[in-house]
Amino acid sequence: MAVFSTVFARLVWLFMLVIPLAAGAADSQVIPSLNHNIRITTLADGLESPWAMAIQPDGDILVTEQPGRVRLVHDGELVSQAIDGMPEAPGRLHSGYMDIALHPDFSENQLVYLAHSRINDNGSTLVVTRARLDGMRFTNVEEIFEAFAWEPRELNYGSRIAFDGAGFMYITIGDRGPDGEPKAQDLAYHNGKTVRLHDDGRVPADNPFVNTPGALPEIFSYGHRNQQGLMLNPVTGEMWASEHGPRGGDEVNILKAGANYGWPVVSFGRTYPGELITDEPMKAGMEAPRWFWVPSIGISDIIYYDGDAFPEWKNHLIVTGMSGMMLQTVVLEGRASRERESLLTPLMAEFRDADADAAGNIYALVRRQAGQEGNSGKLLKLEPAD
Repeated sequence: MAVFSTVFARLVWLFMLVIPLAAGAADSQVIPSLNHNIRITTLADGLESPWAMAIQPDGDILVTEQPGRVRLVHDGELVSQAIDGMPEAPGRLHSGYMDIALHPDFSENQLVYLAHSRINDNGSTLVVTRARLDGMRFTNVEEIFEAFAWEPRELNYGSRIAFDGAGFMYITIGDRGPDGEPKAQDLAYHNGKTVRLHDDGRVPADNPFVNTPGALPEIFSYGHRNQQGLMLNPVTGEMWASEHGPRGGDEVNILKAGANYGWPVVSFGRTYPGELITDEPMKAGMEAPRWFWVPSIGISDIIYYDGDAFPEWKNHLIVTGMSGMMLQTVVLEGRASRERESLLTPLMAEFRDADADAAGNIYALVRRQAGQEGNSGKLLKLEPAD
């Protein structure tokens, strides 16, 4: 009888965990957390492997689909026609369209930056293209960066784009796999690096390796595995990056000019078959992560949340988990027992990207949900339901 009562209580708890807002409201539900009840609304469904989003000042949202499309969500609804004009980059494995970012002065110049793969006889690499958004078409399309990271495999491109407050653009390039190759430590390649450029692709004169013989002048930091998240900390002015680790070893790093973050010499992770990559998780002369995750949750993006909609999360970090199938809030100061909270786990969804609007509502891109096949990607809006 005690066993039955325990099982029944757990079933009731699971039933209550995801509460429909109203009868027939299949696209909206409420999920509780420690601090807020979260109303979740599906703004766009049927997206094919969505990778990134950019929220425009008027509230419209640009979304990239990995097979090579940029979509528009206008007034909360997905426009059926894709935005035309960007280079073709068919998605295969990790290749295709990846990050999308707006110029800091987008309201005046309408400039958009797209990270995408390039595949030819040399293999594949990462390219950043800049264009002007004109209605449902991109114009003045120009390539401003091509990574010297050519590999036969279509893996670990990294590819986040972010701007600091001083007019510089940062781009992450993954090590391009497989685990353990040393190019992330070699300044003659862009593999496993963060690069720093002017907004038109020019190399800043004060980059740390501009005058280093044999080093690529675009490099800002090195020794990274696969940085799929990048953000400006608005309080400190630092660039922070999340690193998608192997089995174990997800990291969040504070990027410093010229610093070495250790991959693959140091790591908290293992190869996918399970072997240790190294028995040294840290080493003198190599930057240790600000946070790390063992086991990995497959971090693919980070945002600094400073909105008002969810006041208990203000000035927290929010990370997206692919393999962990969650969003997670991280307390930036201190080491409390509730330093990290995993959110939206009942959805069983691979979270690829997150962002917040001016009101503090959070948007999340889901690549797929467990048990679903094909075009199961979604754009979700998270609002307080308290």
